[in-house]
Amino acid sequence: MSYNDPTELELLGSPSLMSLQAYISNPERNTQDLRLPAFWRLVRSSPNLQSLMLDISRGGCVVKWDSPQQIQEWKRLASHFERTTVSRGNLPSSIRNLKINGGDLSEFKDNELSQLRHLDCSKYLPLQILPSLSSLAHLTLRGHYFNNETIDQLLLDCISLASLNVIGWRNCLKLDTIFTRHGSSLRALALHEFENADAANPRQVLSIEELHHVQDCCPHLKELSIDLNFPENPLPQTERLGTVIHQEIYDTLSTFTSLRRLQLNINWGISTYNKQRFDRPRKLLPLANEAFVKEVWTAINHGRPGSLRIQELRVSQGESQRSTGHGYPAGWVTWEQSSHHWLKATQSERDDEPDEISISSYRDIPDFSEDLWRECRW
Repeated sequence: MSYNDPTELELLGSPSLMSLQAYISNPERNTQDLRLPAFWRLVRSSPNLQSLMLDISRGGCVVKWDSPQQIQEWKRLASHFERTTVSRGNLPSSIRNLKINGGDLSEFKDNELSQLRHLDCSKYLPLQILPSLSSLAHLTLRGHYFNNETIDQLLLDCISLASLNVIGWRNCLKLDTIFTRHGSSLRALALHEFENADAANPRQVLSIEELHHVQDCCPHLKELSIDLNFPENPLPQTERLGTVIHQEIYDTLSTFTSLRRLQLNINWGISTYNKQRFDRPRKLLPLANEAFVKEVWTAINHGRPGSLRIQELRVSQGESQRSTGHGYPAGWVTWEQSSHHWLKATQSERDDEPDEISISSYRDIPDFSEDLWRECRW
């Protein structure tokens, strides 16, 4: 893309551009790749841009390095984009929703984030930009790039949040940090860990005590997403999942009087799959089905009057959000991506069917944060 591409120039300064998505694969700093400078020029030239998504991915088995001469020439060409940005004058930033994967938030200027309400970040969130996030209400952190000191300090320093979604949280976040700063303001909380292929290191989930702590410290919580692990060693002899093993968890969730939407992320048995031989039939955990969802629905709504019942229950099995590195993926990664699924149960809207529910099944696992972005429509 050149700095005077007529297609892109047509959009510069357009008041009609309100949503922008950019997928950039393997960006390079050479004269043939000016996608990022073009992206930033378009962003800063759009006076009414409200929703922005930037996804930068790097993959493949070959890693290329640009020479100092190529980088210098790239910077010279990139400066053309900066000089030809359409000025917004004194207009305040209009960006309300930002999802950034693989990019760097430090690229944004302070005044470009002042109206931001929804932030989904998966690489690095500099502490120094927190004063700029004065309107932030909904935050998603995909924590593979965070350490415990950074994320704890980040959540203590930012303003009170209405929703928080942390993926990869257990090793980088203390629950008390959430409760101290955001417990009274949180309406939605999602804590998720990816399954581990190492059987000796299963993913950690919330304990009963921690779940009670969530209940005590987040009294206004309406939406919750947590993980549940079914034992893999040994694998269950039955062909269906049951509710007995997690009955204490369901009993605890049934006392969350404000809760209206619940998502349970159950394991697939990746560590079991990974250690089995390819030339023999696979033995796996049972599949989550409608019968299991009905049992969970009944267990969680037990003793709750109609007006306080869970309105929506989601049960997901597998992952669709796991990022893969360079090279060819492992066999269990390919299997996981092809077999994930989820089910959604909702209460009947008919007055004469108060105990009936409707269950639908889907292939793509829901991303909890996407549903929180009620005003954002990509």
